[in-house]
Amino acid sequence: MAFLYLNNSFSSKKQTITFPGYKPTYVGFEVPNVFIVGYGIDYNDRFRELPHVCAVNDEGKREFLGQG
Repeated sequence: MAFLYLNNSFSSKKQTITFPGYKPTYVGFEVPNVFIVGYGIDYNDRFRELPHVCAVNDEGKREFLGQG
């Protein structure tokens, strides 16, 4: 069995996989330690329908806070 992890972070602080000894066989792409949306990932019920993944900056987070 092989594992594919589509979101490998550059930051050692942002660990999403915490199983000891776990290492994915393949990594789809790497993202820096930023807030991402799109392709099924949303922010306050927005942006999940985007056909791509993008980052939301602090201004965008403030603008769409509570508008879900």
